Amino acid sequence: MNLMLKTKFFSKSLMVILGLALATVSTVQPSTAAVFNYQDDTTNEPIWRRVAPGNPPTLISGERDGNMGMSVPYSVFDFTVDRSGSYTISGDSKPTTPANRKWDIFLTLYEGSFNPTQQLTNVLIASTTTNGSTVTFNRELVTGEKYFLVTTGRRVNDFGKFSNTISGLGEITPIPESNSIPAVLVVGGITLLLSKGKVRRQKAGGRRQLCYPPLKEWDCNKEVLYLAASSLSIIIYLDCSSDPELKF
Repeated sequence: MNLMLKTKFFSKSLMVILGLALATVSTVQPSTAAVFNYQDDTTNEPIWRRVAPGNPPTLISGERDGNMGMSVPYSVFDFTVDRSGSYTISGDSKPTTPANRKWDIFLTLYEGSFNPTQQLTNVLIASTTTNGSTVTFNRELVTGEKYFLVTTGRRVNDFGKFSNTISGLGEITPIPESNSIPAVLVVGGITLLLSKGKVRRQKAGGRRQLCYPPLKEWDCNKEVLYLAASSLSIIIYLDCSSDPELKF
């Protein structure tokens, strides 16, 4: 039997709500490994001259052949892990207009810091595909270190929507500065979805809500946080009317 509970929190900090939600999740199975998934789009994002594939990469694209290489749009996701060990990172491109086809995704992982003009500094691994398939690699990650997952394309016309997944022994925590948009954290069979989406003020009542993908930006009448399990679902709404400075 499914149980649905709806609770409205007025003038509360999102961090408090998120903390309570994570506390609820952690009491289920605190030792269970986590799976973190997020989606974004590299269309119209900044351009960088990417590295060549490698473990670790030793060349910037085009260096071996003496040409300009591949300068392509990129997106960066910053994160940490709370347990050292092996983690699996994968990326899957999505059909994107106008071509409406899957594109060749290219993933690069950095540790400590990332500078798009110093491509070989702190780089750990870079991997790609030539047929639009999923890119996957494993990497030992260390507790407390900052990691930067750069999603880009193999060629100049490889860009668009994508979905990345990070899984391993411990929880994966996004760093607030990361430019990723939605995220899914799976722990002990319970799924927590957090959207860092668009915030707007509605015409009536001065109430702002977060738009939850895949809804369109102007449809902001859905939940901010959503906890779902086979026997329990909790939807939490946030009213920001007295907190105009709430930002993500």
